[in-house]
Amino acid sequence: MFYCLRRSLWVIVLYELTTVSCQLQVKGQAGDDVLLPCIYGEDDPLPQKVSHYWRDQDDAVVLDSNLGVPDPSSQSPTYRGRVDPAPQLEGDFSIVLKQVGRSDSGVFECHVPEVDFMKSVQLTVTDKLNVVMKTQPPGSNAAATRTRPPLLLLPPLLLSLYCVV
Repeated sequence: MFYCLRRSLWVIVLYELTTVSCQLQVKGQAGDDVLLPCIYGEDDPLPQKVSHYWRDQDDAVVLDSNLGVPDPSSQSPTYRGRVDPAPQLEGDFSIVLKQVGRSDSGVFECHVPEVDFMKSVQLTVTDKLNVVMKTQPPGSNAAATRTRPPLLLLPPLLLSLYCVV
């Protein structure tokens, strides 16, 4: 019975390991500009000119680019004037989302239909970190302190490096 229980536990652990999502995670602070990466790195070469499309989790048009030329005419009002294509290198369809707010948090998808490529990016926007300076009475040896973000970003960063296709 112990053997069966131990074996079942391994099956559960292996299942959990194989169902980990490799969705890219991007974090930003309210008011900042963030880069939403979409880099085609497959073996099949890209055609000379390709179209690509960015959508948010509600299927709103973030940015359409027809044969390499951005087309703001169909862009959702939520994103109008806030999206710039990143410097175009071959296979790089990344965009910069400007002045992000907490309402921008969610999943964004980049599609390149000519090569049947799609990349999902999870954006999480938090409030600006406040810097707190504590003043000490004269003669005190205490130094001014600042609040700092926790070093919790390291594990997701390492995971994302393993998830790069």
